[in-house]
Amino acid sequence: MRQYIRVFGTACACLILVLVSVPAAAQSKPAAETETSTLQQRIEEHKAALTAKLSAVQQKKLQGLCVASQAKINGAVAQADIAIVNRSKVYQDLQTRLDTLVAKLDSQNVSTAQLHNDVATLSSKINQFNTDLKTYQQAVKDTASMDCVSDPTGFKASLEAARADRETVRKDAEDIRIFVTTSLKTSLIAIKDQLATAGGQ
Repeated sequence: MRQYIRVFGTACACLILVLVSVPAAAQSKPAAETETSTLQQRIEEHKAALTAKLSAVQQKKLQGLCVASQAKINGAVAQADIAIVNRSKVYQDLQTRLDTLVAKLDSQNVSTAQLHNDVATLSSKINQFNTDLKTYQQAVKDTASMDCVSDPTGFKASLEAARADRETVRKDAEDIRIFVTTSLKTSLIAIKDQLATAGGQ
């Protein structure tokens, strides 16, 4: 069992290292874009959700700044993509290690009902993270690629949407971290104690 706990501990440690690097963002966003929607459709959706409308003066100012901002966003996207790949790999690795652990425990006729539930819950949380992550990636790419000079309001709306999506992803990652270090850890400790008791008989 020490080997199995070590497998979990290594994956969990890697997970937490990645999670603590998630930056905080601004606010929440009610709806996610679909992969089949077009850039213009998504921009219009973001504009409709924008609560504070830009004045003519604000639009003019944004027109003069947005192109430079897009260049910075493009650089941020490249860095974020690397972090995203690493994070997704950590989650996948954790899931694989847990699946392997559960299979080995089942083969020993160990009671793993709660662990099965926890692994299924974790899988659901990881899937949600990946879905929200795709939405965030799309929002950032939309903001960086749109014609911000001709549509400064659309640029502002897309930027706000990307910030909100980023916060959603951050919350997803935090939810996974908390679940792994509480519920899942508790289940693994219970199984470890169960095996230790059985071995002492």
